[in-house]
Amino acid sequence: MYAALRVMQAPATEPVTLDLARKHCRIDADYDDDLVQLYVTGARVEAEAYLNRALFTQKLQFAVTWAPPPTATPLVPQSLIVFPLNWPPLVKRPIELPRAPCQSVEQITWGPLGDMQVADPEDYDLNLAVEPGYVAVKPQLLPRIPQQSMVIDYTAGYDDADPNAVPMPIRTAILIGTAHYYENRGDVPAEMPAAFYRLLDPYRLWTFAG
Repeated sequence: MYAALRVMQAPATEPVTLDLARKHCRIDADYDDDLVQLYVTGARVEAEAYLNRALFTQKLQFAVTWAPPPTATPLVPQSLIVFPLNWPPLVKRPIELPRAPCQSVEQITWGPLGDMQVADPEDYDLNLAVEPGYVAVKPQLLPRIPQQSMVIDYTAGYDDADPNAVPMPIRTAILIGTAHYYENRGDVPAEMPAAFYRLLDPYRLWTFAG
């Protein structure tokens, strides 16, 4: 299986304000505001990747496909492939949605590459009460054969209308990451402080392929 996660619409605001980042970095002037804002976003993106969470509302697109690379050669000629009578399975298969918490699923498209169609909501079930949320799809939607794909458009993230929606340790980690980027601009090798990851660890989501 091949998969890709794309940010279609980034968060409108950041969970850490520019003023707070200035205070944390002990910056009194505003001449570096553009840099500080850039570092805040960079620290938030790194935290999201580590946590497998979306911090503040954003539009995402998750694509999965079983299409082989152009150079792939099947071990058995396609004309000799015989599927068992019970293929595909009759049970809906759950597909995890990266970056919790998931707020809503706008649509699912599926089918052959270049000719995909919007799936009927009756053909899949949503469970957004768990983290990560997942979509359970009927067998006919599963991209089990070559050159067939599925694309899920959804909204994820903490409520950006509430400044305290993102847990305080995560916001603190973003401040630490911002200061790290501000003070280490690539002049010398410097790893992210261990405190950044220690603050994030209790909120990290682990997912397993299967």
